[in-house]
Amino acid sequence: MLNTMEANNVFLNGAIVAGLVDLDGSFEKNYDKTFLKVVSDPFFVEESTLFIYSGKDVSCVEDAAAKGATVICNKITASNVSGLDSVYFTKTEQPFKKIISYIRKSSSAKFCSVTGSVGKSTVKEMLGHALKNYGPSITNKGNRNGGNGIVEALGRISKKTEYVVLEVASAAPGSILQRNKLVNPDVAIITSVGEAHLQNYESKNELLHEKFSLLDNLRADGVGIISRKIIDEYPEALDLLKLKKVKYIVVGGEQDDIYFKDLVKHDASLEYCVVCYGHQYKIKLNSIASHDALNTLFVFAACHVLGVEMNKLPLVLSSFKGVGRRLERYEVKLADGREFAVVDDSFNSSPTAVLGAIEAVSHIKNYNKKIFVFGDMLELSDEAESEHVKVAKVIKNNDFDILVTVGEISKSMSICEDEDFEVFNLADCDQAVDFIVERSSSNDLMLVKGSHATGLHNFVTKLKKCSSIDFVKKS
Repeated sequence: MLNTMEANNVFLNGAIVAGLVDLDGSFEKNYDKTFLKVVSDPFFVEESTLFIYSGKDVSCVEDAAAKGATVICNKITASNVSGLDSVYFTKTEQPFKKIISYIRKSSSAKFCSVTGSVGKSTVKEMLGHALKNYGPSITNKGNRNGGNGIVEALGRISKKTEYVVLEVASAAPGSILQRNKLVNPDVAIITSVGEAHLQNYESKNELLHEKFSLLDNLRADGVGIISRKIIDEYPEALDLLKLKKVKYIVVGGEQDDIYFKDLVKHDASLEYCVVCYGHQYKIKLNSIASHDALNTLFVFAACHVLGVEMNKLPLVLSSFKGVGRRLERYEVKLADGREFAVVDDSFNSSPTAVLGAIEAVSHIKNYNKKIFVFGDMLELSDEAESEHVKVAKVIKNNDFDILVTVGEISKSMSICEDEDFEVFNLADCDQAVDFIVERSSSNDLMLVKGSHATGLHNFVTKLKKCSSIDFVKKS
């Protein structure tokens, strides 16, 4: 049951819902009922949830009702559910969208959207972590950055929510524009434009336009935040910004108002200085990736736009623990006494992300062998094989001794093999784990990276399950 404080903070009650979508008359008894959130995905259903269901699976409706949710679905599905007085039907087209739109328009929170070929998940989590220190905040969960994940987050907004940070992914031309339309952000952050998802676009220029469409739904007084690297790599980027006719901030170059300097890499952290409109902030970040220094610039820029107390940011960022499977380091000890290190960067992959991971581990010295467990980089269109070969050459030139590949595309990387650089192509994650357990030596260093579909995000989990292994996560 909701307590009084929660009830005063929710946007939705039965009377409001009934006014937004046409419901069968028996819903009147729920006019005084309040809902903590509205969802369309059964995964997020719990007590005091309003579940708007567009499917036909009766068991899905029954399960939601059993959890204490109120369900609104189509008449046919509702008629097939017997004996449940918490299931109602509507003839309204897109009832979920209408209710979400009502919540967004009613909210006084500040909204931030984040997209980019790489870095968007980290920036979303980092900015969300920072803003929760200034007021109640919401982000989309994990990497649920498609349409369903975005509206699920919007459905959790309450009257007390002050900040909303949403990661917006691109799937095809027009997808960012459509997904960001409901968000209508105050701040729109574009971290990068690279090779990821290129198979869905005719060219990098088309992908640039797709990423920049995040700016099209900015509020009238909203501000875009762009990486200097995008401006340097794409000559048409500045012209595109002028066509958008929006206010924007460029970060990352010494000519910009927000940049970092004096970067020092330690074994498990970074130290550097952020310059933000003439003020200097000393930062110590729990990361080994230099590109995370750039990611903090987006946070500083967004916080500047939102008008929060900037002097709190260094302390706030020092407690940021990063994103799961983003350069997480483990010390592994086998039963026979062999000990080695695993750096898990298997969240996802692209050529740019791989180069960042290689740079991040470059400072780790005094190892025996360096082994790269590498899964296919997907969504690279016709350039897939050539991009894999390019990356293999970089891996080889950065003193890796063994390359273990998983997937069909990465078989092309074997062309770089020689007597000092061994390449093994394996079928799946299980074989990669078996290979590492069998072939590893004490004081080896292993870097794990691959697109999610390759299954390498399960590498560490599967390695932990080996009964002979002792695992210690290194902070």
